[in-house]
Amino acid sequence: MSKKKNKAPLRLNRLRVILADKGISQTEFAEMIGVERSQISRICTNRTEPTLKLLYKMAQALKIEVAELLTPISSLQEHFPAPNSKK
Repeated sequence: MSKKKNKAPLRLNRLRVILADKGISQTEFAEMIGVERSQISRICTNRTEPTLKLLYKMAQALKIEVAELLTPISSLQEHFPAPNSKK
């Protein structure tokens, strides 16, 4: 019988953290980039992913690089190990 490991949910974006750091509410940010607040909420909670176009629009509005909105590859290795690695 195999036991499933209870891992924390994978978080691929940092939008929630960046908005908090900049003191911008989800509602304010949604208005800045012309989308519904619910869409920003879904992105912040990783229920949906932004399109590349929206990702660039978000980065531009926040005056940051797109890469800053994404989780570094190194932190994903725990969830997606290399094909030849043993765990």
